[in-house]
Amino acid sequence: MRVGFFGAIPGSKLIRLNAASHCGNVETSTHGKGSMTMNQNDAGKATTRAEIDAMEGSVVIEFGTTWCEFCKAAQPLIGAAMADVPRVRHIRIEDGRGRPLGRSFGVKLWPTLIFLSDGKELARVVRPSDTSTISRALGKLASNGHASPESGDG
Repeated sequence: MRVGFFGAIPGSKLIRLNAASHCGNVETSTHGKGSMTMNQNDAGKATTRAEIDAMEGSVVIEFGTTWCEFCKAAQPLIGAAMADVPRVRHIRIEDGRGRPLGRSFGVKLWPTLIFLSDGKELARVVRPSDTSTISRALGKLASNGHASPESGDG
């Protein structure tokens, strides 16, 4: 059984989608408690670009692979930055040759993080080397009114 292409980020809620070979494995996380596992999307088909474009709210799409050293090195940075914005959906997509979803976003290097608000790209980070780069991109989601740090227990 595949645990996910990067492994879990501590404190993440993951939804793993084993999409058809054309799109690769897809995981989503909303940073919180619990987890749920699904195969493919609700209709039983591969996740498509149209479905991603139709997503509401703030979403970070992360393209990469299990064997990519850059992807592995970026995981603690991504996890730290995403921990501050628990309401942002984080979708991880295994990318590679013959997988059109990454090509539709123009992905050429891994990891590539694409920051979407209501299906519109607001920012992109390629091969992040620090959390501040990711946090600045997340800030663009916040300035668009969707991503804000959780305000405690109040």
